[in-house]
Amino acid sequence: MEPVILAGPGEEELARRVAIAAPAGGAPIVAGLSLRHYWGAVAALDVLVTNDGSPLHSGPALGVPTVGILGPTVPEIWFPYDARDGHQLLCKEIWCRPCHRHECARLDCLDWISVAEVKRAVERALTVRERRRASA
Repeated sequence: MEPVILAGPGEEELARRVAIAAPAGGAPIVAGLSLRHYWGAVAALDVLVTNDGSPLHSGPALGVPTVGILGPTVPEIWFPYDARDGHQLLCKEIWCRPCHRHECARLDCLDWISVAEVKRAVERALTVRERRRASA
């Protein structure tokens, strides 16, 4: 997997922290894109991994398998996408969820999702994508 970090306005510092943690010493950061260019970048991805926000819906809208990492929200509302299309939901059922908070001192709902789980979800999404390409 070769990750690329897409950063929106004001997310550059967070993107740098995420990129540094990527395997092989980092990942390229793509920031400052117009909406048209952002959608073009998403369309070029094999898989989109994103949290609960507007990018969560751009992948499915463009036919890109999307791994949605949801925390304090209701996945049935915000992630209505089908795993048969390659979309994968990562969400932990914990006692305080859904709280719908934008800020939380703990964020166990997100912290309990491991990197290994995300990698497995990406692999599942890629498998579906490859099957679809082979049958086309």
